[in-house]
Parts: sequence; structure tokens; C-alpha cells
Amino acid sequence: MSPTVTTIIMAVFVVSFIGVDIYLAVDKVSGNTYSERMRAWAKVWPPLRLIVAFGMGMLCGHWWWSSAT
Repeated sequence: MSPTVTTIIMAVFVVSFIGVDIYLAVDKVSGNTYSERMRAWAKVWPPLRLIVAFGMGMLCGHWWWSSAT
């Protein structure tokens, strides 16, 4: 697959992810956005906060730090 196709797929994914969250935020159903669901899950199982933060850090490191060498 070419880098251009990969870039297009990534952009579509990001825009779709954001678009769905905006739709969920304005659909008058309380508690159904990504952040609201994650906060609710973290109240039930507090280690989820650390797991998500660690996972995001690993992903950012994978994307940017490893390509800097």
C-alpha cells in the first residue's frame, strides 16, 4: 500500500472518530460520548485511567520518538 493511501485512511479514521464524538455530544443522550464512558468505566475500575494513559504514551512514543532516530 502506498504512503498516500495510508495517509488517507488515517485521516478518514481521525475525522470519523471526531465526527462520531461530536454527534454523540449533541444527540441529547446523556453519558454516551467517549470521554463520558471512559470516566464511568474508570469509576468502576480505577486502574483503567493508568492503563489508558500508559497506552496513549506508548502509542505517541511509537509514532514520534522511534522515528526521530
